[in-house]
Amino acid sequence: MVFDAPYDHLLRLLSNRTIAWLRDQIRTLPARLSPEDELTPVLALAARMAPVLSGWRGAPSPLESITAERFDATLTGRITTLVWRGGMDPDRVAPLLAAGRHVKDQPLWQLSRQHLALHPPRDLAERLDLTDDPDANLVAETEAFLCRPVAADHLTELHVDLFYRVLTQLYHFGESRPRTIAPRVFGQAFENCLRFSEWAVGNKNLTALVQMITCLRLIDPDHDVSALLSEVIPYQRPDGSFPARCGWSDQPQELATGAIPTIMAMVAFHVISHRRWHGPHAPDRHAPPIHTCRDQIAARIAERLEQAGTMPPSERLLVAASISRATGRNGFLLLEGLGGYVPTRGEVQALAVRLAGFPIAAQYARRTLALTQPLQELIDALPPEGGPLLDALRWLRAPTARIASPSPEDFIRDWDHAARQGDEPGFLRHCEQAAQYGLHDNSPHIREMAVHLVQREQRAFLARPRAGLPELLRRLDLMALMALVFEPEPELAAAA
Repeated sequence: MVFDAPYDHLLRLLSNRTIAWLRDQIRTLPARLSPEDELTPVLALAARMAPVLSGWRGAPSPLESITAERFDATLTGRITTLVWRGGMDPDRVAPLLAAGRHVKDQPLWQLSRQHLALHPPRDLAERLDLTDDPDANLVAETEAFLCRPVAADHLTELHVDLFYRVLTQLYHFGESRPRTIAPRVFGQAFENCLRFSEWAVGNKNLTALVQMITCLRLIDPDHDVSALLSEVIPYQRPDGSFPARCGWSDQPQELATGAIPTIMAMVAFHVISHRRWHGPHAPDRHAPPIHTCRDQIAARIAERLEQAGTMPPSERLLVAASISRATGRNGFLLLEGLGGYVPTRGEVQALAVRLAGFPIAAQYARRTLALTQPLQELIDALPPEGGPLLDALRWLRAPTARIASPSPEDFIRDWDHAARQGDEPGFLRHCEQAAQYGLHDNSPHIREMAVHLVQREQRAFLARPRAGLPELLRRLDLMALMALVFEPEPELAAAA
């Protein structure tokens, strides 16, 4: 249903007044909020809805700049730190983290979301938000929840709120149509919306009412919601806010009491007035966070390569190997004195272990160094059952050669055990072997350990950006290995 021009103008006027109220309230907040502050969740909700309003308007909403003044990168950084604390409650942190989408290309934000996905909250809507590709169990749980009829005498505001958040998450607030949910589900969900709307009107629950108006219009953009709007519009207060319950008052509201119904009403007005999403669609993927961490450290090392010129050749070899496998550039040519260099057996052994799994870097080493004779001599000196070292040497000689890998089941079991025990050296040895043998299957505990190590090293790098070259190289090696094993697509595409 399309409203006539005067009615549409009224809705836009009401919406603008809500934004003005939010602006005035948010600007009274302390300059340095903490994640534990009681008003931070309210600010997070406003920040989370700001890009939604922009999407419906087709232009940046004023709420984006208003919320960015307080929900900035500093506060988001504190929230990402909170994610890694022991005893963190995912249900409390997940909605705060979701509000930081203005820093979505920052690797620590992405890694924190990955960590939360491995320790999912109980809240169904937040679990949907944390996964880009829900599994069959999550899809089935979502469908059952949307279809579940709830008798009016058992219905609660919390149930309606969760229903609203699940449905809007599936629709991305109108940006796209749900792809994973069976179409039949939305007919039953629509019937629930109608029942929940009746409950909201009968209980004078304005928050639930505007939430259901949004849901009805997302499912059916032509549905007539004029009767429901008549239960909402008269109760906007002179200060521009809406109360949680239908009823007139001229008393101004504070942010803590008026934010949720006001924001919910503002979203509903945008959905009705603009009718379809006008903003650009968000890209499906962002830069992989481990690759981003790796590239940031590599860029810092590139500024200090002259320091490597004073190192002994054996150390320069490993620096060149680190640069080559992390950047895709020939580090053996970037560092002076390595062209045609004949490495010792010990240097070949260290080089093979460092380059196993990195075909382009191995090619650079073979092209630049005089490797053939010392490499073959070392291979001949080892027994046929030489194990991972012999495999690494053979890999350095011919990266495309097929090397028999260990049993994936046994390997993952041992790798998972190292992750569970917090055995960092053992875990990294398994990562090196996984890179060498091209094994990318793993387990939740393995991924959790990897994400933990990456975020730890990235935080240390940001805290000490001018650390010594050996410290930076150690971090670069870890990031390059983690990127290859846990974010393999870009690396493998480059190799091809």
